[in-house]
Amino acid sequence: MENDVNSLPPMIYPYHIGPKVRNFSTSLLFHENLAVSLAAWPMGDPIDAFITVGGRADQTNHPLSNLFNYVFYHFDIVQEVAVNEMKHLSPLGDKISRAMTIYPGTPEHYEVWEPYHEKCLHLAATSLENAHIHSAAITDFIFRIYELMIIHENDPDLVLESLANRASKLGGENLILAECALNRYTLPKTGRGSWLTDSKDMLNILAIVGDEVAAPVEDTLPFRAESLASTLFDKLLSPYTPKLDSNGIKVVNKMMDERAGELAVLRKTVVHEAHSIVTESPSEKMLKSAIEASLFKAEKEVSSLVNINKSSFKELTKKLTEDRVVWTTFGGFVGAVSSGMPLALTAALGVAALSSLGSNAAKVRNESKKKLSESPYSFIHYLSNEA
Repeated sequence: MENDVNSLPPMIYPYHIGPKVRNFSTSLLFHENLAVSLAAWPMGDPIDAFITVGGRADQTNHPLSNLFNYVFYHFDIVQEVAVNEMKHLSPLGDKISRAMTIYPGTPEHYEVWEPYHEKCLHLAATSLENAHIHSAAITDFIFRIYELMIIHENDPDLVLESLANRASKLGGENLILAECALNRYTLPKTGRGSWLTDSKDMLNILAIVGDEVAAPVEDTLPFRAESLASTLFDKLLSPYTPKLDSNGIKVVNKMMDERAGELAVLRKTVVHEAHSIVTESPSEKMLKSAIEASLFKAEKEVSSLVNINKSSFKELTKKLTEDRVVWTTFGGFVGAVSSGMPLALTAALGVAALSSLGSNAAKVRNESKKKLSESPYSFIHYLSNEA
C-alpha cells in the first residue's frame, strides 16, 4: 500500500524499506501501524537524469565517474533489497504502509548544513558505514543529480562541473555522499507526521544542532510525554517480543489480532501514566517511586500478553529501574535535572532548528526557481519551506 505522507502513521526513518524495519516490532504494537519509505519516485525522471550525467562522466573520463558507477551499482542493490523486504513483510498487510519521501536536492538546500559541517560532516561520513543509511544517501544522491539537471537545463557537463566544485569545497568526492546523508536527516516542517528512528548516528548529529537551541520546558512537554510513553511500552514488552522475522511476524500478527483489547488497555495506561509523570515533574528523589508505580499499573496486561507471573514482572521492573541507561532516559524525559536532556529530545530540537533554517536559508535562487517550478516534484520545495 502506497500512501500520501500526510495520512501516514509514524514513519521509520531515515531508512528505506529493508531489514531495518524488522527492529520495530514493539513500535508496531504501540502505534498499531507504521510507515516506511520506498527508494523510488513516482516517475522515472530522476533515474534518467542520473544515467545521462553518469554516462557523460564515463564518456569524458570525468574525475567523478567512479562515484557515479558506485552509486549506480549500489542503487541496484537497494532496489533488490526493497523488493525482497516487501515480500517478507507482506503477511503484515496494511500494518506497514509504504510511501515516497523526497527531499529537495538543490545546492541551496544542501547549504543549510554548512554551519554544522565542521562538527557534523565527518560524523555523517562515518554513519555511511551503516548499510541502511548508506542506501538512503545513495537514493538522495540520484535525486540531487536530477534537480541539478533541471537547474542547468539538462546540460550534464554543467552538472558535473557543479558537483566537482562542491566536492572540492567539501574536501573530496568521498564527502558528497556524506552530505547526502546530512540532507536525509533534515526533516521537512510540513507534510509529515511522526518519525521513528533507532539510528544513534542520526540522533547524535541532530543533537549537535539541538544543543544550540534554547527551548522552554513547557514547549517540550508533549514530545517528552509521548516519548516517555513509547519508551515505557517498549521496555515492558521488548524482552518478550521478537523482531519481525518470519516467526516474529506471526507472533506480532497473532498478538494484534487476538489480544487487541489488552494491547489497547496497555497503550492507554502507559500514555496516561507518562503524561501524568511528565506534567507533575517529580523530583529526582521521587522519580523512581513514580515510575515504579506506573509500571505496576501495567502489570495485568503485560503479564497476560507475554504470559509471565507476578514474580517475573517484578524482576522485569527491577531490571528497568536499575539499568543506568534506561533510568537516565526516563529521568531526561521527565525533566530530572541531573539526568540531562535525553538524546532524542535534543535531536528533536535540532530537527526544528534545521527546519527553520530550511525555510529561511534554503530559498531557491531566482534563476533556478522558475526551472524547478516546472518539475513534477516542485511540491517538495513547498513542503520543505512552509512554516
